[in-house]
Amino acid sequence: MTMTVNLPERVRIRLADPERLSQLFDNVLENSKRYTDPGGQVKIGLERGQE
Repeated sequence: MTMTVNLPERVRIRLADPERLSQLFDNVLENSKRYTDPGGQVKIGLERGQE
């Protein structure tokens, strides 16, 4: 499995629970590792939305 991460240098997340976000990312990464076929790809990105 190949993982590609595309994140901006600085990330500011508003109105979010840091513990729940951590749980979300842990779950996504664990499921990706578990269910991605050999040779598959996982791409993670973050884009800035409207403020």
